[in-house]
Amino acid sequence: MKGNNWRSLLPEDDAQWNPSKLVSICIPCRNPSDNLSHILQSISFQSYPHHLIEVIIADDGSEKPVNVTDNYQFPIKVLRLERTLDFGAGRARNAAARASHGEILIFLDSDVIPERQVVEAYARWFELRDDVVPMGLVNFVAVDNFSMSTFETVFKNGSPSSHFSGQEIDDQIWREYIFERTDELTIEDSGAFRIVVGATLAISRQQFEEVGGFRELGLRGIEDTEIGYRLHLNGGIFIVDRLARHWHRGKRHMSGKQRDTIMRVREPLICRLIPHSRYRSTPPDKFSGPIHTVPRALVHLVGVSTSDEVSPEIQILRNDLPSDYVVLCGDERHVDPTCSFVPCIATVRVSKGTRVSAAIIKKMLDLIEKRSVGEVRGINEAGEVLVTATMTRAIRRELHDGLPIADSFGLWYMTLED
Repeated sequence: MKGNNWRSLLPEDDAQWNPSKLVSICIPCRNPSDNLSHILQSISFQSYPHHLIEVIIADDGSEKPVNVTDNYQFPIKVLRLERTLDFGAGRARNAAARASHGEILIFLDSDVIPERQVVEAYARWFELRDDVVPMGLVNFVAVDNFSMSTFETVFKNGSPSSHFSGQEIDDQIWREYIFERTDELTIEDSGAFRIVVGATLAISRQQFEEVGGFRELGLRGIEDTEIGYRLHLNGGIFIVDRLARHWHRGKRHMSGKQRDTIMRVREPLICRLIPHSRYRSTPPDKFSGPIHTVPRALVHLVGVSTSDEVSPEIQILRNDLPSDYVVLCGDERHVDPTCSFVPCIATVRVSKGTRVSAAIIKKMLDLIEKRSVGEVRGINEAGEVLVTATMTRAIRRELHDGLPIADSFGLWYMTLED
């Protein structure tokens, strides 16, 4: 498949489709009030077979412990998490995922109402391959007076879409802008991960485990963007499925004071964790704290032993490169993305005996990020490839589907004198 052109994977709209995968719906919540009853009721109206659905509720320290007393046609497990310093949606989602058994994980917030075809729409993609990341639409609407009787009537006689018709709706226009600019994400874009919304996310268990789940930061607005970044680097195929529509109870609201407080903490954290140029114009040296800075690139000097690290050439390269470029010598298994997932943008390999400037390496990284090139090869006057910068996303995709990087993401050649 070329880049992120997911249209080549379109599942058949087959009435004879026989679903087989168990879906685990993971719901983090804290003091959910009547939201929980609404989302459980909406799951009970899903078109996907109920015997292939399980629900895991992670109660993130509610003042009154969550207790589900109504009976449903699918199993429900409630986890009680004690309130700690690392509380938050990331921790709750991870706990729910660990307690689940499904091949497909769907994360829904307790104040979200999925349309009846959402689970089926997501599951059809996973019948095709495990590395898809299908995403639906999220609309924010004021439904504070949505009684249970009204709720049941809406699903039995129609859908939430028809019920909310004519009401003021916040349809996240910023996501629609990205969808339009990338032709529904079919055009490869290094910043596509920004559209991931943790309140409505579907991924395979395999992918979830490969990237290490959510970071448990306890901070609003980071966990979903950050896991989106790692899913993207891991080769995930981001899909826009407009049949998967969700309604978020209540309009988005955050006071100016709340926003300022969150942003003061959020910006340095996201700068450390996501080395994309949108968030990291300069290395985050000025930020202190326990969070490790994710490198922008790993630069491996092939054939250079650790005893040679003190050589002037290597020290000059280290000094000239930004601090989030990690220069490594010795055993190359430490920087082999085929052995383990390293969430840097690219790995650079410098052939033995080759001298390359920091400016060339930075230019290679810029080409990979801004043009979504799978691999940039630096050649000398004789046409020999001496330096190679390979996109981590391209490496991981090649592992998943076996398609050469040149075919899926393309190659770029540049002279080392550029």
